[in-house]
Amino acid sequence: MSKPKLIYIPFADLSKIEPNEVQRIYMPRHAEGISRSITLAGGFPPSMAFSVFSKPGGKYGLNTGHHRLAAAKLAKSGVWVFVTHEWSLQEIVAEGVKTKAWTLHDAVKAYAEDGWPDYITLLGYHKKGVPLGCAVSMLSGNHAGSGPQGEAVTTGFFKVKTTKSIDRMLKILAEVGAVCENAKGTIFVTALSALLDLEEFNCQQLIEKIKEIPERLKKRNDRNQMLDQLEEIYNFRSRSPVPIAFNAKARLRSRSAAQVKPKKAA
Repeated sequence: MSKPKLIYIPFADLSKIEPNEVQRIYMPRHAEGISRSITLAGGFPPSMAFSVFSKPGGKYGLNTGHHRLAAAKLAKSGVWVFVTHEWSLQEIVAEGVKTKAWTLHDAVKAYAEDGWPDYITLLGYHKKGVPLGCAVSMLSGNHAGSGPQGEAVTTGFFKVKTTKSIDRMLKILAEVGAVCENAKGTIFVTALSALLDLEEFNCQQLIEKIKEIPERLKKRNDRNQMLDQLEEIYNFRSRSPVPIAFNAKARLRSRSAAQVKPKKAA
């Protein structure tokens, strides 16, 4: 692999740089802001150089930097670029995430549009109403909110291990979301996901209770508060209340303790 070469392409030749389809959504305001920075700097600075690769006929393809290219055109300025190899999808996504130009959703969407089956499945569940981070965790075989999963997603190593829990989750969201606005969102989903692990938890019972008293489901600040509230709703008018919140919290603590690696003896 050849070492990247820094070159300057004048404004008159910007048409030689061809767009790359694997880019996040173009945002005009972002490009306009960069354009103003270029104007104030008196031209496109080398520190803003972006990556391209050589194509036949003296043309270049974008690896990254479509906002900077658009901004240069607005400012009527040439650009500095690094000429290197054509980046793979994983390299493009990794660069976007590293520079914080891409969100987790941008990464998932890019892989899905490129035909990666696991990412198509992931994006599909997100579109059905499951928060993206929660969907990543649940499809990986964990409970929602189990911890950072982003690196596996952005590097292209995400794999769907199971859809059992997330399908049960969707059933609840579909039935209670229509009658209760608060029966959605990340905190509700992470709390509900913790309950799905319990053998004593009955999905249908919770659905019926939320439909019966939807006004009792309020927004809460964290998962534990939501678990306590769901237990109250679940046991509403029940002669044999089940401590689902207590049991779920105990299960979560047990899992967290199991994940802590013991320190090696000195």
